[in-house]
Amino acid sequence: MIGTVSREELEQRLFALQPDQFLELYRLYEKLGNKADVQPEMSILRRRLVRMRPMRALTFSRLLCQPFEGFLVDDVTGDAGLIMRRSCTPVARLVRRKLSPEMLQRFEQRLAHLNQRPEDRAGQILLGREIWKAAAVALKEVRCGPARAPEDLRRRLGLITGCLEIGEAMVSLSRGIPEGRVDALDHSGQKLLVKLLRGLAHDRAGHARYLMALLTRRLENPASVIGMLAKDDRNLPGATRQNLIRVIRGEIENSIGASAAELVDGKPGARESVHRAERLLDRLGQIKESGVASPATDKAARHIADSLGRIGKLVSVEDLERDRQAQIQQHLPVELSAGLEHAETYRELESEIDNVIRLGNRIDQLGIDNPLRQRRDRLRRDIEERRSELMRRLPDTPAVPEAQAIARAGLYGLVRMVEMLDGPKAAEIMRREGDRLLGG
Repeated sequence: MIGTVSREELEQRLFALQPDQFLELYRLYEKLGNKADVQPEMSILRRRLVRMRPMRALTFSRLLCQPFEGFLVDDVTGDAGLIMRRSCTPVARLVRRKLSPEMLQRFEQRLAHLNQRPEDRAGQILLGREIWKAAAVALKEVRCGPARAPEDLRRRLGLITGCLEIGEAMVSLSRGIPEGRVDALDHSGQKLLVKLLRGLAHDRAGHARYLMALLTRRLENPASVIGMLAKDDRNLPGATRQNLIRVIRGEIENSIGASAAELVDGKPGARESVHRAERLLDRLGQIKESGVASPATDKAARHIADSLGRIGKLVSVEDLERDRQAQIQQHLPVELSAGLEHAETYRELESEIDNVIRLGNRIDQLGIDNPLRQRRDRLRRDIEERRSELMRRLPDTPAVPEAQAIARAGLYGLVRMVEMLDGPKAAEIMRREGDRLLGG
């Protein structure tokens, strides 16, 4: 019988494959196309593929999509300025239909030549310029013409067309930012951004917002760009800098607003929902620190806080059980942290307290009403009731090693929670009282 595995276990197994095995598996999945039943696996595979950066054949579709590949996602539940990855094929089909056979033939011939010289990056950019320019014109005609494209794709044709119109700048910025979790632009990244901004011909068409939207997607702290622009009074005129600051603030707010609107749809208590809320609160904090907060940021903050307040539990019991089982299999003394009879409950409580404190502190820093304060007070009352009950029972603990060990483990589990809620002084007082009642 073949058992099912969690997403985390699947990811671990796929990432553990040797590079040649991994690439062989990826090519097998890629042949299946964009079928929905393989998208979860493809999503995991692409994350490792990004790190490996293997040499891949240059196709018309692949080169066409380079300017907006930073906005491609496997799943979009709302209109957050993102593009479904499976839209690449329809976009390429739309462009091909608009181009002349002679132009397409010329592009394909040059692609074949470049595939024989994969190191020719300059040649790829030169061909890219022509394809992106022709594609932008073709897609503008599609936007203005009859509704022949799917509705979800038509909503994103503006983003796609805008990225194509400044395709070289988009590709340059994307390649100038290291892959992975990047907090802010380094010195070379800042120089590149300024150079690209100065090359936008005064940005009459508003193209800067596409560069800013890409930074919002790629940087962990996109608000850092606001500080960079505010200080850079040598390379860009003051009016231009102020306009760019408004643009990136708007892009960050739009991104947060769209993600915050989806937060309520997340599975209550799931680790992903808590992580998403924490990341959004961090971004709001970064905007506040930059000194350019607005009513829109306050509104998003209140929405996130209210959403967290409506979630019954901020812990994922399934995740806790899975983690506990993994630790038990490794013979770690998990049970001793809270006592055999209370291990599950204590473990869940500790995780809930940690989430309430961590997320609550972030909400407090934003200066808005914090619904998690009431949650924290309820947890404190719950722990106090458990403390009173435990202290009442400790003197009756049998004087045998096993019973004493279980009681002491239960005591120290509660001591840990008191420490989290009320600090080390209150925890130490409880520990001493418990040890005295146990005769320690």
